[in-house]
Amino acid sequence: MHHADKARYARFHYIHMHILFLFGGGKFDTETAPLFEHFLTRVKRYYESSVLLISSDHKHDDALYMKYIKPDDYVLVCDERGKTLTTPQLAVAWENMLQSGKKRVVVIVGGAFGVGDTVRSRAQLVLSLSSLIFPHQLARIIAVEQTYRALSILSGSKYHHEG
Repeated sequence: MHHADKARYARFHYIHMHILFLFGGGKFDTETAPLFEHFLTRVKRYYESSVLLISSDHKHDDALYMKYIKPDDYVLVCDERGKTLTTPQLAVAWENMLQSGKKRVVVIVGGAFGVGDTVRSRAQLVLSLSSLIFPHQLARIIAVEQTYRALSILSGSKYHHEG
């Protein structure tokens, strides 16, 4: 590990933060739950993390999401209209989140209808997971895996292989 990477890892490793994965669409289905739990366990190697599932059949029921977001949270919304980043750029975004002084990052994936303007406007980062549209169950897995991948890049782990 290079000196600059060691310094980055030292800064990254000692930041206290909680990551809340706030997901619309209700409970996990039996097929996707094990893979999600696999990556959540890996995220927990770096930071305390929890999951809150919101059941809603309403289009853009932002009030349900907003009641779980604190004023001092850093909010990352995964939304098809969001910004497209490469994985290394996402790692830099996570580094910025970690250095923001916030004590909690809330990662939001909406249900079948996504989230509305109120939730998107509250977010510091609206991220497109792809130019493709995924079912919300799959988007949850992608969100937690990319969180783990970004954190592993920041920690100097060998998980991410570029190029």
